[in-house]
Amino acid sequence: MTNISSSFSERLTRRAWTQEPQLDGFLAFFTIPVSGSTAFYDGQALGRDATGNIVQCDDTSKFEFVGFETDVASPGYSTVYSTDTLGDKRAKIHRPYAFVALIAAAVAGQEGKKVWWLYNNQVAYSGLTNWNYAGTVLGVIDSTHVLVLCPWCANVTLGGDKGTVPITGTTATLTKWDVNKVFTISNTGAIAITLPAASACSPGDNIAFVNINAASGTPTITPAGSDKINGGTSYAGSTTQYAQFTLRCDGVSNWYVVTPNASGTLGATTFTGAISVSGAVTVTDAAAQAIAVGPNGATNPTFEVDGSVSSAITGINIIGRASGAGVTLATLGGTNEDLLVVPKGTGGVKITSTNAGAGLAVYGTGITNPAFAVNAATSGTGLLVTSAAAAGGVAMQVVTSGTNEALTIDAAASALVTIGGAASTATGLQVGSSTSKANAQLTVYSSNATAFQVGPTGATNPTFTVVSGSTWKTGLSVTGAAGGSGAAVAATSNETNENLTIDAKGSGILTLASVSTGGCNVRIPVNTVAATGSNNINNAAALVEGFTYVTGGNNVASVQLPVAGIGARCVVVNAVYTATLNVYPQLSSAINNLSANTVYVIAAGAKREYTKATATLWYSDDSTIS
Repeated sequence: MTNISSSFSERLTRRAWTQEPQLDGFLAFFTIPVSGSTAFYDGQALGRDATGNIVQCDDTSKFEFVGFETDVASPGYSTVYSTDTLGDKRAKIHRPYAFVALIAAAVAGQEGKKVWWLYNNQVAYSGLTNWNYAGTVLGVIDSTHVLVLCPWCANVTLGGDKGTVPITGTTATLTKWDVNKVFTISNTGAIAITLPAASACSPGDNIAFVNINAASGTPTITPAGSDKINGGTSYAGSTTQYAQFTLRCDGVSNWYVVTPNASGTLGATTFTGAISVSGAVTVTDAAAQAIAVGPNGATNPTFEVDGSVSSAITGINIIGRASGAGVTLATLGGTNEDLLVVPKGTGGVKITSTNAGAGLAVYGTGITNPAFAVNAATSGTGLLVTSAAAAGGVAMQVVTSGTNEALTIDAAASALVTIGGAASTATGLQVGSSTSKANAQLTVYSSNATAFQVGPTGATNPTFTVVSGSTWKTGLSVTGAAGGSGAAVAATSNETNENLTIDAKGSGILTLASVSTGGCNVRIPVNTVAATGSNNINNAAALVEGFTYVTGGNNVASVQLPVAGIGARCVVVNAVYTATLNVYPQLSSAINNLSANTVYVIAAGAKREYTKATATLWYSDDSTIS
């Protein structure tokens, strides 16, 4: 038993067995709702439920303990019950400092424990449904009686600390009298908890929850009506043992999850549900999963931070920016630090972007003029770069959803595309391979005077040059063949006939077959022309360079040498063995030592070879076909 002063103990013992077990205190004159025919006996413990009605103190519903019914006479007070239009009744309530209550199996040493109402004038330490707070044990009288200090006399104000209450079922509906309680959760299955209306509570009222089971289900907290929790319609608590969270009311329509002070320290902690943090957060941990976020927690997390490297000083810095300015991901640590992105297994790194400017860009400094950029505005084709072992080269090829795709390599504006820079000591350009040769081709679009140049000094004194023009339609074709069949060089054009000119530079000599031991076989074109006119330069048949077989000679019919460059050759054969053939130069030109525009006569059946020596002079030989 607790030692109590002899006078107080004597008084306590006397009152403990009378009809007036309350000790001293004061009277309170209330105007309170009492349901129609409800009556209470003198000395009965009374409570006020969530709607404001006075009810007896038991465990059948939730209420707030307010005092005891009394008919004790007092000057200025009378026990008068009168019903007004609202159905209210006036009653006299005795609010003592302490009271004696029945209890089961009280033992010494339980002083200071909280008790809750079991049924009228009987309290209990636990095993209740509604956990209506009665007060704190001041002393144990005997095994069935305790002296209880009333809530209003124990430095516990209305709505103050009301102890720890277990929740063991699958559902729990809380009222405003449950504020400032700590609820322990031990159920192994999911549990649904409904909060009281925020408007029925006071600003700053708290309700705390602690998960005491290592294998508990998820506690889901739902606000009443249209109330919100952190702006949402529910809050999922943690299933981790000893995890705790506290909800704080604003007295209007909101509850907020109270997080630890930003400067506080937590040990290993698992959160379930959304987390809102205001202020800086620092996590100190050397575990391989210092931070893990995901629907399954640390198992296959969506996001993970590994802090297990004891010497680590590097990390990631994420910088948010204004709208349209992007996000910066940067490395932390020493002066120069790499940033490694490592996929798992055979997985790859994929970037999704429809930016036409730079879906992927690599910059030297700043964020303009990237060193490397990928335009992914239109998908369907791309570039594959394949590495190999040392000396195995690197392969670059087109990837596509189609069958045939071109690969374009371009420079900016009028700049050149260079293959083989200063770093290469043995550079070449190969188009196609042994497996793709059937479809391999190299096409260069250019109208530049130095469209294609090959040489040890590039465009300076090149070994090979291709000259092009914006309207040009002619060109050169080189055709290969099987071994022993030779190679062919020919003119290409959109016209039917085109000349092919091979020239040396300046006064240099064009030499053919300077190395070949097989000699040089130069074939000239062979043509047939019919002589026309009658001793007239203006209506003579036109000749072309090469070998021309002329028919129609009749002593007056004529042919005319072509417009040609210096060095041009024309071999003319008079195919008529019975008449001469007239040959004229171009107007204002001459043949041998004859006057300008003068005819040169080829004898019947004769052949003459004419060579253009100057712009206006041709020379002939004197060969005759026998």
